[in-house]
Amino acid sequence: MSTLPPVSGPVSSARSDEFEGLFDHLLYAVSHDLRSPMLSIGLGAELLEGSGADERTRLGVESIQRGHEDLVRLLDALTQVSRARRRPLDAQPVPLASLVPDATGLESVAVRVDPRIVAELAAVVGAPRVVIGDEDVRLIAALPGDIGEVEGPPLEALFASLGLHAGTTVAALAVIQVQLERQGGTLVLGGGQATALLPASVAVAGSGA
Repeated sequence: MSTLPPVSGPVSSARSDEFEGLFDHLLYAVSHDLRSPMLSIGLGAELLEGSGADERTRLGVESIQRGHEDLVRLLDALTQVSRARRRPLDAQPVPLASLVPDATGLESVAVRVDPRIVAELAAVVGAPRVVIGDEDVRLIAALPGDIGEVEGPPLEALFASLGLHAGTTVAALAVIQVQLERQGGTLVLGGGQATALLPASVAVAGSGA
């Protein structure tokens, strides 16, 4: 049986763009359209809880409430990713020293990024240290102990186990990864560290502290 050759060039690029659009639409639909039925479940549980029901019913209500809380947590994680993919960003050359306290002495280095994303990264993992490469700038910070042994992109970890990571530091870092990748950077986890790669506007060889 013959097989078709892989599609390349403009056609595959167009299909990729179409897939990206469908993925965004699916994320939005899942994270928003399920809110109404979830609200109904929560309100129904509250009504049963206040109805003076027997012990068996009370246990059932508690089970419904726990499930409701878990589903809300999952939906919140998907909503945050969806918003990160649609959030207006202003990637611009920014002096590294204005973003990271550890960048003293690197005033000649600039990165192309929306400054808000670096601030949000620091809010999650603390102030990072700086390593300068030939084509990028790396911001490295220790991960909190509750993150476990997660390796690789946090977005992959989140989608691989949404129930485990929704509402955790991994989910917050996945949101930051999405926004960095829209600006030509990325974020990976490994060795107990989070490493953000930012495109350098001015390249300087060497490393920071």
